[in-house]
Amino acid sequence: MTQKTKKLYRSRDEAQLAGICAGVAEYFAVDPTLVRLGALGALFVTGIVPGLLTYVAAWLLVPQEPAPAITTQPATEAPAPPAAG
Repeated sequence: MTQKTKKLYRSRDEAQLAGICAGVAEYFAVDPTLVRLGALGALFVTGIVPGLLTYVAAWLLVPQEPAPAITTQPATEAPAPPAAG
């Protein structure tokens, strides 16, 4: 029995700037808007510079979400033309 482990990634789909807040929201299964509002509140409580440095560090350290696997459909053979007469 295999159990899939959760990993923190920067989001590709919900990203506004670097995808950090959206990735954290996906990891904890919450709305990205709530995480963004919390990050904005923390930015002003701790001071602008420490908050920006933390965001930039997360941008550099958290990997981007892997690209979705591209699946190719097998080519179907064209029907044979009807036999002549």
